[in-house]
Amino acid sequence: MTNSGYKKGTIILYEIYSRVVAKKAVFLFEGSFLLLEKEVEVK
Repeated sequence: MTNSGYKKGTIILYEIYSRVVAKKAVFLFEGSFLLLEKEVEVK
């Protein structure tokens, strides 16, 4: 594997990883937001 090929593979892996992390962050954020809304409704 050449150096440029290795760099491309690393960039692709990093992009996939950052997308997964971003999706999880959004999911957690929306989930906690919905929980807060439910708590407000109960009060």
